[in-house]
Amino acid sequence: YGVETGLSSDPIMNWQIAELDNRSILSSSDAHSGPKIGREATVFVPTMKQFNPLRQSSNEVNNLTISFTYQDIVDAIKQNPNGKLKIGYTIEFFPEEGKYHWSGHRACNIKYTPDDVVKNGKTCPVCHQTLTIGVENQIRDRSTRIITVDKLRLIKNSAGMTFVYDPEKKRRPFVSLVPLLEVLTEINEGSATKALEKYNRLVNIASEFDILLRKPCAEINTLGGEKLAQAIQIIRNRKVYINPGYDGVFGTVKIFNEPVDSNKTELTSVEEKQPTLFKLT
Repeated sequence: YGVETGLSSDPIMNWQIAELDNRSILSSSDAHSGPKIGREATVFVPTMKQFNPLRQSSNEVNNLTISFTYQDIVDAIKQNPNGKLKIGYTIEFFPEEGKYHWSGHRACNIKYTPDDVVKNGKTCPVCHQTLTIGVENQIRDRSTRIITVDKLRLIKNSAGMTFVYDPEKKRRPFVSLVPLLEVLTEINEGSATKALEKYNRLVNIASEFDILLRKPCAEINTLGGEKLAQAIQIIRNRKVYINPGYDGVFGTVKIFNEPVDSNKTELTSVEEKQPTLFKLT
């Protein structure tokens, strides 16, 4: 009835596999530590017609009360039309941050995009060993269709949050987030102490999801300053900088500064990339 995307893929990658067409797409966070909990999630919403997750205000969402059971969650995953709940959308980690998103050989500083692998093969041009093949290439090998960025449907809600839909809008949408503590660390120039202090102050005022997903940027400006409001808006617009991981090397996501890439291989443009709206380095 459903498939969990894991941290290594997002719904777009799964939409390209025909065998998953009739399955619900779920996202769940890892639980290695407290800060990691919730960086991916599945949002269940009431099936009542008056509830629209794209239009509902922050206060309306917080004040909504509904009684439900585990069976209601099961019904939502099974897409039961008579169920009390349905999947509204999923919250996604940027899969490019994973250690094996693109293909390559880190010992020789070789990083290949999926197109590079098709063009140049799976052998390291330096040492001639087999490359570690990344998740994007493995998805491409299993894909029955390719969804390019220009085919996606992007809809913003009143808070400026971008919801990503498949071309036919047959599947539930998703949003991509950067955890609040990571956002604060970047805008505080890497100072974990300052970031944690500001994080604790902010989450005593509003929940992390409320800040990342729902609060108007003008209110975020008041709560956390102009830089935080700018950062949240960039994330909501899907305009972060991505340097994908490969062969055991973690990828990086930056909001204001492009990550430094020492790799000698030219990376793809946004049009060539697995369909997302990121600035790639």
